[in-house]
Amino acid sequence: MLAWDRTHDWVLVRVWHDLTRVEILFRQPSPSVAELASIRRCLPQFRHMPPASVRAAIGGSGTLPLGEMPTPEARRLIEAARAEQLQVAAEDASFVSYLPLDRTTGCALVIEDDEESAAVAQEMLAAGVPVQPIEA
Repeated sequence: MLAWDRTHDWVLVRVWHDLTRVEILFRQPSPSVAELASIRRCLPQFRHMPPASVRAAIGGSGTLPLGEMPTPEARRLIEAARAEQLQVAAEDASFVSYLPLDRTTGCALVIEDDEESAAVAQEMLAAGVPVQPIEA
């Protein structure tokens, strides 16, 4: 595990990543003409695509995963999709991460490996390093 200099003054920045995973659900494996039109009206990335291209991009899985996005953006998208009579599934994908800041040197300790980063953060928490919460 990465060692951190305990003689320095540290703070752990606790970052709350407020995310939502969004997916459009179709009544059949392939979207209907009405669903295609609704998708084109409420999703900008499909707005200027011909319906056949939209259908090809969606495939025959019965769903259109839109991915994870900031929750406020997801709420607007869900509202727009539901206004178009589309069925939407939304799932919380939020998580917390920690960024160790060395106040002695003014530098952040960036650890690219997620497991190692979590282990260092837990070690710092156990050692009583103060936490500064922020929301991303």
